[in-house]
Amino acid sequence: MRADDQSTWRYTADDGVVIGENLPLQILRVVLGWRIRNPVTGVMKLATGSGVPARRISLPSFQIAANLADELVNRAAGGNEPRYHGAGVISEGDDQKTVLDMMCAGCCARFRDTAGKLALVVSHNDLASAAIDDGLNDDDVVGAFNWDPDPSLEATPNIVRGKYVDPTTASLYQLIDYPEVSLPSPDGQDRYLSLDLGVVESPSHAQRVAKQVLQRRQYSRQFSAAFDIRAWKYNVGDVLPFTFAPLGFTRTLFRVKEQELGQGGTCNMVLTFETPDFYQWDASDALPVQAAEPIIYDSRNNPLILAIDDAAKTATEYVAPEAVLGGYRDPVTGVVTGGQTVGMALATLDKIEPITLDVSDIKRASIDQNALIRQADRDRAQLAAAQIAGLLDQQVTRITLRDAGLITDPESGRVYIYAVEQNAQKVSKVEIGLDAVTNEIALRATYDDVATMITQAQLSPGDAAELGELVRRVNVAEISISGMTAAIALKADAITVTKLGGIVQSVSQTLDALAGEVTTKVSYSDFNPVRDRVGTVEQLLQSYGDVSTYQLTLRQAELRGTAAAAAGIASLVSNADTAQRLIVRSAEIQQQLTVRMDEGDAAEATSRLALAAKVGANEAGLVEERQTRADAVSAQAKRTDLLTATVVDQGATFDARFISQAKAISDGDKAQADRTDILTATVTKLGQDITATFAQQAKVISDGDSASATALTQLTARIGDFGLVSVQQAFSVLADRTGKLEGQYTLSIDTNGRLQGFKLAGSATGPATFSFIDTDLNMGLGRVIYNTGVVMQVQGIGFGRDGDLLEWFGPSMPVNACTRANARSYKTTDGNEYMGGSLSAGTRTNAVRSTMFAATAEVTTGEFESAGRARIVTVSLLFSTARQNPGSCPASPVTPTVTVELFRGTSASGVVLATRTLTGSFFCDLGRPNEPGSLIEQISGAVTFTDNSGGTASGYYVRLANRNTNTFPDQQILSLVSVEE
Repeated sequence: MRADDQSTWRYTADDGVVIGENLPLQILRVVLGWRIRNPVTGVMKLATGSGVPARRISLPSFQIAANLADELVNRAAGGNEPRYHGAGVISEGDDQKTVLDMMCAGCCARFRDTAGKLALVVSHNDLASAAIDDGLNDDDVVGAFNWDPDPSLEATPNIVRGKYVDPTTASLYQLIDYPEVSLPSPDGQDRYLSLDLGVVESPSHAQRVAKQVLQRRQYSRQFSAAFDIRAWKYNVGDVLPFTFAPLGFTRTLFRVKEQELGQGGTCNMVLTFETPDFYQWDASDALPVQAAEPIIYDSRNNPLILAIDDAAKTATEYVAPEAVLGGYRDPVTGVVTGGQTVGMALATLDKIEPITLDVSDIKRASIDQNALIRQADRDRAQLAAAQIAGLLDQQVTRITLRDAGLITDPESGRVYIYAVEQNAQKVSKVEIGLDAVTNEIALRATYDDVATMITQAQLSPGDAAELGELVRRVNVAEISISGMTAAIALKADAITVTKLGGIVQSVSQTLDALAGEVTTKVSYSDFNPVRDRVGTVEQLLQSYGDVSTYQLTLRQAELRGTAAAAAGIASLVSNADTAQRLIVRSAEIQQQLTVRMDEGDAAEATSRLALAAKVGANEAGLVEERQTRADAVSAQAKRTDLLTATVVDQGATFDARFISQAKAISDGDKAQADRTDILTATVTKLGQDITATFAQQAKVISDGDSASATALTQLTARIGDFGLVSVQQAFSVLADRTGKLEGQYTLSIDTNGRLQGFKLAGSATGPATFSFIDTDLNMGLGRVIYNTGVVMQVQGIGFGRDGDLLEWFGPSMPVNACTRANARSYKTTDGNEYMGGSLSAGTRTNAVRSTMFAATAEVTTGEFESAGRARIVTVSLLFSTARQNPGSCPASPVTPTVTVELFRGTSASGVVLATRTLTGSFFCDLGRPNEPGSLIEQISGAVTFTDNSGGTASGYYVRLANRNTNTFPDQQILSLVSVEE
């Protein structure tokens, strides 16, 4: 098929492939138009379409677009379909631009002027070419720039809905709704975009187009500037990577939207933002639309910061964190004011490192259960021995006896003195032993009281267990004195035996002068068929050499066993084995105090208190350790606390802990104190730990030249390996003799490795720096107020006297008095915006335009600030009327003219700068049979004036006069631009 021979055009190609539904080919058909031959003259006349000659069309671009449209894409509902095929009903009377816009919308296409030819480009992912392109950078931008980031929330739709062509018999090519495409609105208020697709026949095709349109509307970002000659290597539609430090761009992808020759040979370009997100639906309609990624300025990409980093890699020069970036340097004094330090410019959040505390050297609170079991076994044996001894002595106890005596042995140097009283119920005996060889004195008093039943019983192995109320008491008191060892030992035992069990009580004390030690012990054991209870108190006092110690131990336990242990004392009498009893609950307190003089010149005092309680597998412990130490050059104190509570229930372990440690250290170089507290709660189920932690740490240091303090607070929650979230609050201050004064406050949140939060850094030379990292600032109904006392700026939601302001700038006043009338500039909740004064960035440009149809249309820049340099003022006018089939033409048409008058000032009372009459053209043709007529009237032109009047303020006014035309315009645009380099 040939573009210049319409006889070769086909709906179905020679190979049977249907190409008539290919939308780019349909667009080419409309652009070329369809001509019919006059049967009389043989001349070909345009019947439908635009009639653009084939030589003016870039046919290769249409071939590429047609191939893209034929490619198969997947449907979320299953199967596939050509990317952009369609059909629709078009009338000869339809406006050509409207028809072409509708067809381009159906295939995400746009027209471009390529080397003077009309080209068609279908949107597709061609971003890979930018990977090997060096792109443009800061050096290529030679003039002022303009950056339009994302539009306001009100101008950003989040829902696209519309209609597509239903070719089924149910609708007969009528338009019906396709499923709407949406994404959540940031403020919960939906904003709709209507998109009718009059040549799309498939709902999945409509979804792909609607999703691309909605995704692009989330990124309406545009950059415009004058570029150097290198920019001419790109054409309109090309993708380029752009690095631009003032906006934090690092090879950010843009596409050339507009390009024109500027003054001095510059390449003036408008670039639109590009992202692969636009092309997610090249192959499928399944993926959802995503909200736009926020624009984030990464100060680390600033060329100055990068240069510092490069210098650090290649040179030995050190750039201190307090080095100042920016600010103003006085050319005379060299003093820098304002700006920020390198450390402030590199505001980031450090990874949250959990606060830990090493207490591995702290002995945990525990219960010496072996000591309790040994005491129970020993006292039970004493109880049994006392009863058996009473049974064996029953014949003796029936004899009444009183006796006393003194026995001496000169050869051995020993003396024994005794006195005894014995009857059927008791034995009372006192003894004294003297031994000159061992230099010992021993005193002993024994009292054995047996119930009458014992003396009357006729015991045999068969009836030993049948005893009635059996009671025996054995009391013993002893004193041992040794002059050779300089020791005294005191002991008193009381044993009470009953049928159900018995009680063993014992107290003892040892005084050892050579060891410098006093030991005291009290124990109590109670045995019965239900349970055994044992308790003990032990005390040690020692002072020997360089160490003095005090120790105190208290223990209590309850033991229980099986039914075999319930036979009580009868089983002892019958010599039966008892079942082993286990400790079911216990408690212990240990206290130790020590003072020490180390070798050299150090002195130390320590204390330890440990409490423990245990019932079954559940236990609780508390440890307190205190330590103080001093020597000739330093002093330190340390305190450590450890609390634990553990419960095991149905296979789950519940564990709560508190650890605290504080230290104070001073030496000849510095003084330092720090404290760490950690609270942890953990539940372990099915091998998985679920943990919550609170930790805080504080540290202060002074070395005489500087002082610093830091404080950290952390909250952490973790569920096994599934997730972790931590919140950290950090404070730090620093002051030194060099004049450095720093303060910093940081709040960080770590959610599975993603760091978010803010950092506030103070400065003595300028305002503090408040940095948000990966964090949105949602003010709600709050306001941001900048107030110098003379002027102020306010930002908020619905503030001011009428509650209708979003932004307001003007003289200082109460916020509730702000209105549109007293503002120099404002932005309102209904989308209106006003800016007084001028807008300038580099080149000072003030531009206004009017679209009024009136013959006396006028426009003014208003008064604006000027630097006093030459201002180039340009006035342009476009007047146009275009109609098809006008019905009639003027009998005597006039040549359209209009006069443009330019004034310096803001009204016609100003100084006249230029007056020019612009002349246009008029064409009217009523047409012929089968050929539509047309009427076209147009005036266009411009007036340029160079104003060298100078001054610090200026303004311009332009108006139309003496307009003489044949028609009322369809369009009239009057523009006024002032440019001051």
